[in-house]
Amino acid sequence: MRFSGFLRENAPFLSAGVLLMFCSSFGQTFFISIFAGEIREEFSLSHGQWGLIYTLGTTASAAVMVWAGVLTDHFRARALGAIVLVLLAGAALMMATVSSVWILPFAIFALRFAGQGMSVHIAVVAISRWFVATRGRAL
Repeated sequence: MRFSGFLRENAPFLSAGVLLMFCSSFGQTFFISIFAGEIREEFSLSHGQWGLIYTLGTTASAAVMVWAGVLTDHFRARALGAIVLVLLAGAALMMATVSSVWILPFAIFALRFAGQGMSVHIAVVAISRWFVATRGRAL
């Protein structure tokens, strides 16, 4: 089967994976770093203070991922993906409206957990389950 035929035949499944991977960008380092200067300026943070806040949020997110990752074993990707995307939207709104430097680590945690963590994890697990013989091509 040609690759274009593979894409056409499996578009609904592949689109779900692409959507989750694309939306993960909002929690990725490259995206958050675009706004790092404005965040530091808004809260009068030094580079070190911003680095500490970002490290705390990211480390907490990674720690929670150890336990949250198993949710993909118990719930359907459709339901879990929808929940995670709603959490990601909430995290983005939280980051947009954060008014205190003390809330900033929680906003970073939420962005990193829902975006970079769970969105990517659900996408990879779902695609790996949906495709057996063509798993590598689908991923």
